[in-house]
Amino acid sequence: MDATTYDTKEGIAACLNDLDSFNNLVKARREAGYKRHERLHQFWILGRFQTDACGNTVRFSPDYFAAKVYATIPAVLTNEEFELLLERSEVGSEIRSGNNMLLPVLPPSHLKDPISGEGWTIATCYDAEPIETHPQQSLQEFVGRTWAEYKQYLAQRSDGLYSLFEESVFNEAYVDLRADPENHNLPKNEYGYRPKEEVTDSYIIQPGDQVHLTIVRFYHAKTLPLYYQQCRAEQKKGTFFQRLISRFL
Repeated sequence: MDATTYDTKEGIAACLNDLDSFNNLVKARREAGYKRHERLHQFWILGRFQTDACGNTVRFSPDYFAAKVYATIPAVLTNEEFELLLERSEVGSEIRSGNNMLLPVLPPSHLKDPISGEGWTIATCYDAEPIETHPQQSLQEFVGRTWAEYKQYLAQRSDGLYSLFEESVFNEAYVDLRADPENHNLPKNEYGYRPKEEVTDSYIIQPGDQVHLTIVRFYHAKTLPLYYQQCRAEQKKGTFFQRLISRFL
């Protein structure tokens, strides 16, 4: 994707026919800004997303305009055009950022809300709240299978974006509390991580292997309270804090 697509009104508008194209646009702008250090033009997209000069895309609160205004907003506006729109429109509340720029701003089209099972389209993509967690997972059900098969399984999950916190496995069998030859103040392998160079795609998962994951799940506004309700229920059972502590073990 070149700059005539990701950094012009006409090019951006052409990327708003479906959610995959919009995601590709966001990725292209980020690569242009952060990898090639291009200085980009700033736009408002679909009345709810702002792109900056550095390659970021931020989703803003969906309720700052009166509902009737959204139907009249052009798909792509420059910053100057958006400011003029604010001056003549009925603004419902303070404009505020609705997402953490370290998390994905848009859900991929294959993902589903873990609670409702509903997905997203270009028309509803603003209604997606990303939540990041870092659970520990046993690989017991994958024993005997390859590391490549497990990574493929993660990539195919439809309830969230799964990635490995560390590109390796850990196992109590690998714990070695003897002094590290290079640093006698530290144990050689306190947490039982297998050397990354040994965990290739052909590595066969062993009994006791575990991983730390990073998972980003998206929730609709209507299901987000149910998610927090589940968190509170886990907290009462004690599992919430156990999982929180496991992130640092």
